[in-house]
Amino acid sequence: MKIIAVGVRDKEFPLYEKLKEKYNFDLTCYPVEQDICDESLYENIDYVISGNTTTKLSDDYFSMLKRHNVKLFVAKMTGIAQIDLAAVKRNGMHLANVQNYSPNAISELALALALSLNRNLFQIQLNNRNYNFRLDYPYFKEIRDCVIGIYGVGRIGTTTAKLFSSLGSRVIGYNPTIREENKAFLTYVDMDRLISESDILILHAPYVKNSNYHIINDELLEKMKSTALIINVARGELVDLKAINQAIINNKIAGYGCDVIENEQNIFAKKFDEITDMVVKQAIDLYPKVIITPHIGAHTITARTNQIEIAFNQIIEFEKEGKCQYLQV
Repeated sequence: MKIIAVGVRDKEFPLYEKLKEKYNFDLTCYPVEQDICDESLYENIDYVISGNTTTKLSDDYFSMLKRHNVKLFVAKMTGIAQIDLAAVKRNGMHLANVQNYSPNAISELALALALSLNRNLFQIQLNNRNYNFRLDYPYFKEIRDCVIGIYGVGRIGTTTAKLFSSLGSRVIGYNPTIREENKAFLTYVDMDRLISESDILILHAPYVKNSNYHIINDELLEKMKSTALIINVARGELVDLKAINQAIINNKIAGYGCDVIENEQNIFAKKFDEITDMVVKQAIDLYPKVIITPHIGAHTITARTNQIEIAFNQIIEFEKEGKCQYLQV
């Protein structure tokens, strides 16, 4: 079987090559600069692995794959908002994504953002760069004395809960379903308690349209402690960034750290003068109370290797059985 991987980043080529040898695949990789809609790429191709997160893919693309008898399109990520799943189905195609590639990678970033904001390290470093080494900061609250609230206690949320629990924090969480084994290190609560009791609120839930869009909004922020921090390493759509900005300006909350932004395809990988979203620009200007990282949660060797290997395993499973673990359509 012949496979192509499109949207491959420079640092991923060695990972693909190493795993290609392990699996003995007939695989060709194309960089992110390559136009993934170039029809010549798909001649005599059985499977496609895509790292594309920005180009919208709909009927034109999937009808093209169908013409070339591509068996399965594998999106090498969990979030697939850029893909029209109805178009996949209309064109008789199959699509799988990649899940659970490294909960620890995302949890580590959540922990890093929380600890750094809690100890005001970004402000301190900013002052240091201006040769200000004065110790005129308030005393900080130790992380073991903080209540950590987790919105979305799935695999990643559970991993984060364990990390903070191991540091001595009291951990509370909200999730539609409850895992009894998690009660060893967190207490399940309703949303009202989660919001009002959390010193640090960490978002790990998936975005569900018509369910939790802008769940972090003006009304909810009014219920939080004025000293609270919010960390979003889940999806940008969960947060009304304009409301966050105003809450920080008005001292309603103490800080916000995020690895995701709504419509981030128009923000990340751009120069500042190319960004037209004034709300995002305002958030950037609120540094160091607002910390934005450009969706780097999965930027670890382990996570990237696992992503590719899980994508390969989806193909192997589909080739054998006509279905695979993370088949979406």
